[in-house]
Amino acid sequence: MVRGLDERARRRLVSAVKRKARRRSSTPRIGRHIVLMAVLFVLASYALRGAEGKKPAPPAVLDAEVLSKELAQIVEGQPGTYGIYLKVLETGESLTINDMEFPAASCYKLPLALMVYEDAARGRLKLDSKIAFQRGDWEAGTGVLQTTKAGTQFAIRHLVRLSVVESDNIAANMLLRTVGKAALAEFYRKCGARVAFSGDNLSSPKDMGVFAERLVKFAQEQGDLGRELLSCFLESKWKDRLALGLPDDVELANKAGTLPGVVNDVGVVIGDKMTYVLAVMSKEVGATENGQRTIKLASLAVYRHLSQRASKGGLTATAIGKQILESMDY
Repeated sequence: MVRGLDERARRRLVSAVKRKARRRSSTPRIGRHIVLMAVLFVLASYALRGAEGKKPAPPAVLDAEVLSKELAQIVEGQPGTYGIYLKVLETGESLTINDMEFPAASCYKLPLALMVYEDAARGRLKLDSKIAFQRGDWEAGTGVLQTTKAGTQFAIRHLVRLSVVESDNIAANMLLRTVGKAALAEFYRKCGARVAFSGDNLSSPKDMGVFAERLVKFAQEQGDLGRELLSCFLESKWKDRLALGLPDDVELANKAGTLPGVVNDVGVVIGDKMTYVLAVMSKEVGATENGQRTIKLASLAVYRHLSQRASKGGLTATAIGKQILESMDY
């Protein structure tokens, strides 16, 4: 067919066929380039949007190596064994020293009270329900229920407050009998505790710190119920350990524990710009005064280290704990 055309017509026809072939081959490539550019544009938009919405990481306030050495010097030469756990809630930084098993003593009343209030928040029990005192609940030691008569009834809410503020052993025994030891052991497991609750009542500094941090979260998320529970620990009467190393304008929500040779304290330290959890546990320390003095010095060292670095690093936001206190008008 091409052969029957004159030379000019033949050339026009060949040129047209070549142009058509080029268009067919080039069009898909152009389309792919357009699609690729569009995809890259969308991905870049999301990346920029994410970068704009992401909050900058807070400045570090903990030099774990430096503080660990200072704390080691404090406990060195002291009778007994100490374990320490620290976590700064605003930055997530933490430090652990000798996270072994220690007798928890009355520190177990922290997870016990927390479990009761979490159950109340889920509707599993009512804090105004009453429990009757039984003779098997009686225990010597701290508290105000030593002369209670069998059959006397107390609201669960009141028993929690007594077990925390007064460290009342009888109130705690009544609560533990009501919720059950197996349920408390399951609560330990659910919270991620390394040492399970048992009849030996052992725990570790980090586990106690985890419970204290969970207390803060509960206070943040559960409104009046959370603030009510936190206020019990803020009003705890046993401020003779961690609190002794803190300035007067810093608040402490804590639970102490004492047995012969055992002096413990776990608490949430609340300043204007910083909130941190600190747990110090011990055993075989001899006189209670030995443990009190050592925990005081450790608490003071932690506070000075963190506050000095926080002021230099420029923590500017109001502390997590301070925000909760402001909502409580505390």
